[in-house]
Amino acid sequence: MSYLLEFNIVMQTWDARPLFEADINDKYDIFCMYDSGANLPIVCCNKVMFNSLFQYKNFLCSLSIDGIGGSRRYPLYQLPIFNIRSNVSKNSIDFLNLVIAYQESSVKSSAFVLLPSSMFGLMDVYIGLYRDLLSLRCDSNKINMRYSPELGTVYPVGLFI
Repeated sequence: MSYLLEFNIVMQTWDARPLFEADINDKYDIFCMYDSGANLPIVCCNKVMFNSLFQYKNFLCSLSIDGIGGSRRYPLYQLPIFNIRSNVSKNSIDFLNLVIAYQESSVKSSAFVLLPSSMFGLMDVYIGLYRDLLSLRCDSNKINMRYSPELGTVYPVGLFI
């Protein structure tokens, strides 16, 4: 069986990094960016929202990540389940054992998630092929993830069919 997730693209940047809205862990509709240049997912929100989104998390360590403004240290957490649900097709995919970085934000009502393209390595990804949609097609709705400290990236290692 094939799973299809479709997301309305809210904004398309010139370098193929679409911004879309998705339901994360059945809690909030959050703006997400599919980023071909990132290595780790980064969640940016206030502490209350972060704890509400990810009730079950394991702190791993702090990691220095280079960005536009220079290098910053971010706490890394491993999540047993990171669920992303499409507001268009209503399907969802669970990323199991996903490692994320967290950036605390002072804005109370908004959140942002940067999703690296490496997370979607076992999927077919179509950006704006038909209408302004980001389409993800996968053979399973559960994907086991692994974090490589040596490479500083996350990648899928298997599907649960």
